Amino acid sequence: MATSELHDSAVRVLSAAFLDDPVLSWAFPDRQTRPTALNLVLAAFLRNGRLRTIEDGDRLRAVAVWCSPAEHEVPAPDQPDPVLIPHLGRLAELGRLLDDRYPGDADHRYLRVIGVGPKDRGRGYGGALLAEGLAECDAAGLPAYLEASAPRNAALYARHGFRPYGPPIQLPDGPELFPLWREPAPKITNRTESRP
Repeated sequence: MATSELHDSAVRVLSAAFLDDPVLSWAFPDRQTRPTALNLVLAAFLRNGRLRTIEDGDRLRAVAVWCSPAEHEVPAPDQPDPVLIPHLGRLAELGRLLDDRYPGDADHRYLRVIGVGPKDRGRGYGGALLAEGLAECDAAGLPAYLEASAPRNAALYARHGFRPYGPPIQLPDGPELFPLWREPAPKITNRTESRP
């Protein structure tokens, strides 16, 4: 896929994946305007960091964006789209709460977003994409950080070695976010001893 086509496809996959996400539903409570708002916000998520995807056939199935600490902030537009204006207060509060917990002092990789299209869930695409990113972290000796938006997601990440990074983040009149941290897996060295 060409870069702009890949970007557009990635936004579509993520928007479908997060349409009913508890945190983004809190940020954008109007279900009619939520898809447009998600497209705008998720497009911004792709502006920096490393985009990883899984394609099967001619379709994009799963998307992840990994960031270094220097890339973790989502670039804000100079002029927000009118669809976002009613939600700027909640977006600012969400950003503040996430920044307050973000482990900026430690070198690591931040999984900003990972999503699988609704029709492709349960087929292992998300787990494969996560495992690939974590293998890169392990090879570089870097920990990984993310915020899970639901207890079910936090449990999935726990199976990949993530542990709570402090208590959950409580959104005002909304759901909790679960900050999670994963230390890199120890390096395994194959050594053979020479015997005389």
